[in-house]
Amino acid sequence: MSDFEINGIAQIGILVRSIDVAIEQFAKLFGIDEWNINHVDTAREDGGRFQSGGQDVSVKAKIAWVTLGAVELELIEPEDTTSVYAQFLETHGPGIHHLMFDTDDYQQTLNCLRDDGVEEMLSGELQKTRFQMFDTRPTLGLLSEFAVGDALVPDEIRKIDREGQR
Repeated sequence: MSDFEINGIAQIGILVRSIDVAIEQFAKLFGIDEWNINHVDTAREDGGRFQSGGQDVSVKAKIAWVTLGAVELELIEPEDTTSVYAQFLETHGPGIHHLMFDTDDYQQTLNCLRDDGVEEMLSGELQKTRFQMFDTRPTLGLLSEFAVGDALVPDEIRKIDREGQR
């Protein structure tokens, strides 16, 4: 039994080949027509120190998100070929990448997962948010993410009409 509590799902992360195509389809099929967009490029310091396996890694990606009820839907388009996102997309194809769980005690949650031997997949910072992703695929069939900090401020807001046009 873990020494932390999960309060809910905060985010569903989905890898896509093209954010533009994905948000047009979400507008057309489901009427989700306004998206927040951020650009991550750790080489240009758009995004803090990203690490995988204890080593600094480079990530370049476009991220789009929208809040649906209490859950954030996040789309991730890798804009490189070597990041963990790009490698995952190449190996597994587009689709659900991770769930971000809400917990009251971020550090205690990380400590418990580490103590249980769960592999740390990726960590980093974006604006004033820190995150940690764990490889819970062997036991849960998905990656698990936890974050702490302030809500992201979008670089841009994209509005799509219901027919999928910008």
